[in-house]
Amino acid sequence: MSYHRDMKVQDLAVGLDEARIGDLMTALAALIDSLDDEGLTNSVRELLASALQQTKNVERAAIEVVETELAAGLSEESGHLAAILAKGDPEADRIAERLEAIREWLRDYLDSGGLWQDKSGSELTKWVLACLPGVPQEDIAEILGVSTKTVRRWDKGSGGDEPTNRDRLLAAIRIIGQLRYVFPPIAIARWLLTPQTRFDGASPSQLLDDAEQALRLSREVIGLRGA
Repeated sequence: MSYHRDMKVQDLAVGLDEARIGDLMTALAALIDSLDDEGLTNSVRELLASALQQTKNVERAAIEVVETELAAGLSEESGHLAAILAKGDPEADRIAERLEAIREWLRDYLDSGGLWQDKSGSELTKWVLACLPGVPQEDIAEILGVSTKTVRRWDKGSGGDEPTNRDRLLAAIRIIGQLRYVFPPIAIARWLLTPQTRFDGASPSQLLDDAEQALRLSREVIGLRGA
């Protein structure tokens, strides 16, 4: 995906998806281990180049959605790392230190709630409704695990901020934000509400209340985008 200044926050948020950041953090951790075990071999250099490109992609997405602190942190650490690598014989332990600093920025971002932390339940609900035009409110309510009356109430600005409801809204946003690049709105709702054998007969929407299952679901959706 490319990032353009006229794109909306819901489009750009995909670049800061929790699963993608989690995958980058895992890659950085593996790279640090490889540096400790092997040093800066050619194969490790290739992994390093890939990780740096992923970091740059996250930085670009952070800039576009005005997550300036994250973008500045990643830019600064990437700059330190580039300076180290520019030396003729860079030290593996110094490279590992900078990679760990990048991981800390990403971890702190996820822990803070990131892009949606300051949004009200009503704003989150309006985002979902805006992304699913033409989808019956009964289906949207089922995706969110509430009644249609509750969806209407949230849309009007009342409620949705309780921790359980908010977690469900955020999980739905992460999945819908990815699915928008795969299916039209009606098909998104159908996919979320249809029982699937890969989820042991459960529908994807039934997994949204479980943080571990929701992350698994996000990875599945990323796979659909790459298919």
